[in-house]
Amino acid sequence: MNGTANFVDSVLTGEHGDALNGDSMRIEGDLLAHGVEAVGTVRISHSRVAGRVHFGGSALHAQGHIALEAEQAQIGGDLQLQHAHVEGRIQMALAGISGDLILVSSWIRSASEVAIAADRVKISGRLIAAGLVCFGGIRASGATLDGQLLLAGSSLYGIPHALALDGAQVSSDIMAERLETNGEVRMHGAHIGGQLVLKAAVLRNRDAVALNLDSVQIDEELLLGQGFATDGSIWLTGASIDSIIMTGARVRNPGALAISADFLKLRGSLVMTHGTTISGQIRLVDASVSGQVALEGARLDNPDDVSLLADGLRATNVRLGQNFVSRGSVRLVGARVASQFSLKGSTFERPGEHSAIEAESIDVGGTLFWAPRRMEGVASFAFSRIAIWSDAPRSIRFPCRLLGAKFGQLSAGPGRISIAERIKWLRSDPSGYTPASFKHLAERMRDGGHDREARQLLIVSEHLRRVQSGSRWSRPLRYLGSLIMRWTVAYGYRPLLAVVWLAALIALASFGLTRLPHGPTAHFQELQGAPAPFNALYYSLDSVLPFIDLGYSRWVPQGSAQVITVCLVLLGWALATAVVTALAGLFRRAD
Repeated sequence: MNGTANFVDSVLTGEHGDALNGDSMRIEGDLLAHGVEAVGTVRISHSRVAGRVHFGGSALHAQGHIALEAEQAQIGGDLQLQHAHVEGRIQMALAGISGDLILVSSWIRSASEVAIAADRVKISGRLIAAGLVCFGGIRASGATLDGQLLLAGSSLYGIPHALALDGAQVSSDIMAERLETNGEVRMHGAHIGGQLVLKAAVLRNRDAVALNLDSVQIDEELLLGQGFATDGSIWLTGASIDSIIMTGARVRNPGALAISADFLKLRGSLVMTHGTTISGQIRLVDASVSGQVALEGARLDNPDDVSLLADGLRATNVRLGQNFVSRGSVRLVGARVASQFSLKGSTFERPGEHSAIEAESIDVGGTLFWAPRRMEGVASFAFSRIAIWSDAPRSIRFPCRLLGAKFGQLSAGPGRISIAERIKWLRSDPSGYTPASFKHLAERMRDGGHDREARQLLIVSEHLRRVQSGSRWSRPLRYLGSLIMRWTVAYGYRPLLAVVWLAALIALASFGLTRLPHGPTAHFQELQGAPAPFNALYYSLDSVLPFIDLGYSRWVPQGSAQVITVCLVLLGWALATAVVTALAGLFRRAD
C-alpha cells in the first residue's frame, strides 16, 4: 500500500477470531486506527509501516486471547496506544519501532500472566507509559530502548512479574515516580544509561522480591525516596551503580532479607536518610562503595537477628550516626574503611548475649568516632586496626570487646576522660581481663604525653593479672602478695615508693624504742664490743637494712624489744628486697 491505511473509528469483527489480519503487509504511509473498536485479534506481525501506527483511543476486545499482535513488525514512526482500552494480550516481540511507543493512560487487562510481551523489541525513541493501568505483567526482556522509559503514575499488576526487563538496554533514564505495582519488578542484568527514579513508588510483592536489580548496571543514580515503599525485598546482588539515594523510604520484609546487595559496586555513595526505615535485614557482604555509606537518620528493624550484615565492606566513609537506630545487630566483620567511621549519636539495641555491633577485624584508615547515644548489648572491635580512636566520657560507659584491637592514636573527644573511667571501661570488656589491651592503651597514652595515667593503667593491669591467675585456693595468698607489691613498689613501676616505706619504718621503730618503759637500754642486753651509748635510730637502721652492719647486733633485745626487732628484720628484708629487685628490673610484669 503506497499511501495511508485508514481505519479511524471503524468497528472490526472477525469470524475466526481475527478482527484485522494485516500480517506481512507493507504500508508506505501511516496505519491509522485511532478510535477503532475491534472484537478479535488485530494482527500486524511481520508488517512494515513506513510511518506511524496509531491505535490511540481504541477499544480492542479479545478476552483470553491476543488483542494486538505485532511481532517482528517494523514501524518507521511511533506506535501509539494512548488512552486505549485493551481486553487481551499485546504481543510485539522482536518488533522495531523507529519512534516512540506510547501507552499513556491506557487500560490493559489480560487473562494470562503477561499483558504486554515485548521481548527483544527495539525502540529508537521513548517508551511513554505514564498513567498506564495494566492487569498482567509487562515483559520486555532483552529490549533495546534508545530514549527514556517513562512510567510515572502507572499501575502494574502482574504475578509473578509486574515488570520484567531482564537484560534490557535503556540508553537514558527510567522515570517511574508514583509507580504502583503488585508483583516483582525485575531488571536482572539490565543496563540503564541514566537514572532509575522510583520516587514515591509503591512496590508490593509480600514475602518475596519486590524489586530485583541483580547484576544491573546503572550509569547514574538509583533514586528511592519521597514516599518510596516496598512490601517485599530489594535485590541488588552484583549490581554496578553510581549512587543509591534513599530519603524517607520504607522497605518491609520483616524477619527476612529486606535488601540483598552482596558484591554491590557503587562509584558514588549509599545514602539512607530522613527517616528511611528498613524492616528486615540489609546485606552488603563484600560490597564496594567508592564514596560513603551514610545511614544517618535511618532506622533498621530486625530485632531477633542481624539488621545490617556488611562483612568485607569496602568504603571511604561509614556514617552510622545522627539518629541512626538499629534494632538488631550491626555486623561489619573484616570491613575496610579508608577514612572516617562515625558512630556519633546513634542507637543500637540487641540485648542479651549477642553483640549490638560486631566489627571484628575491621581496618579504619582514619578516625573511628565512638560516641553512640544509647546501646543495649556489646560492641566488639576485637582484632581491629584503627588509625585514630576517638571517644567521649558518655561513650565509654558502653562495654566494648577490645581483644587484639590496635589503635594508632587515642583521642578523647570533647570532655576529659579520667583514668578511673578508662580503667572501668577496660574492665567491662566482655572478653575478660587481657593484659595486651591494658598495655596497648597505656602505650597510646604515653604517645599522647599522659605518662602518669599510663603508669596507673599498667599498675591496675598487673594487679588483675596476679589476682586472677592460679587456683581458687591460692588466690587469697596471691591477692595479699599482690597488695603488698602494689603498695610498696607498685609492681616495679614506682620502685622509690619502697624507700619511703623504709624511711617511715625506721622512723617509727626509732620512736617506738625511745618510748619503751624505763628507756630502751632496759630492754637490751649489752654484749662485749657493743657500740655505746645505745642509739635507737642506729639500731633501727641496723635491723631494717640487711646490707648495713653498724654493730648493733651486739645489743640483744629482750621482751617487747625482741618483738619489735623481729618485725623490723622481717619488714626490712621484704622492703629492701623489693627495692633492689625493682631497681634491677627483676619484677615479672605483664608489659
